[in-house]
Amino acid sequence: MADYQSDCGRYNVHVPQAVIDQMIQTAVEHLPNEVGTAMYGHYSDNQRNAVIDGLCPVTADSQGTPTSFNLGVEGLNDFFAEKWASEKQFFVGDWHSHPYGPDYLSKLDINAIKGIAEDEEMLCPEVLSLILGGDMNNSPSMTCAVFSRKNGLVRLKEASPVAV
Repeated sequence: MADYQSDCGRYNVHVPQAVIDQMIQTAVEHLPNEVGTAMYGHYSDNQRNAVIDGLCPVTADSQGTPTSFNLGVEGLNDFFAEKWASEKQFFVGDWHSHPYGPDYLSKLDINAIKGIAEDEEMLCPEVLSLILGGDMNNSPSMTCAVFSRKNGLVRLKEASPVAV
C-alpha cells in the first residue's frame, strides 16, 4: 500500500496494495509502451482523505507509445454511472506509466490533469494523478500529485514507504 500527503495536510491519498499490483501488471502487459487508466474511489466524510478503490479498464481509444500516453474515454461514462449507482464510487483521477523513465509528471501530464480539474462539466475540481516509473518488472516507483482548480498543482509526499 502507499499513502501520500501534502505538506499543508489538506490532501491525503491512500492507494491499496491490490491497486498498485494491478497498475504494475497492466504496465508490464503493455511494455514497452506507456499505459494508464482512470481511477475510481471515494473520499472521507471530511473530504480530506481520498481512497483509490480501483482502476477502470484500459479503454479501446487509449493510445500509448514508449514515451507518451493519451487516455481514452470510450465507455467511461457508462462505467462511472454503474460505479456510482452500485457502490457510490466516482472518478478521482488517473494514473499512467513511464516505463524505464522517471516517476514524475511531465508538462503534458500536468496540462492534462489541469484540463480535467478546470472543466466544470467534469465535476472533479481536484484531480489525482499517479505516475508509475522505472523498471516495471523489477523496481517500479510511484509518485502522486493533485491538481486543484483552486490551489493548482500540489505534489504529495510519501507518508509511508511505497511497497511496489
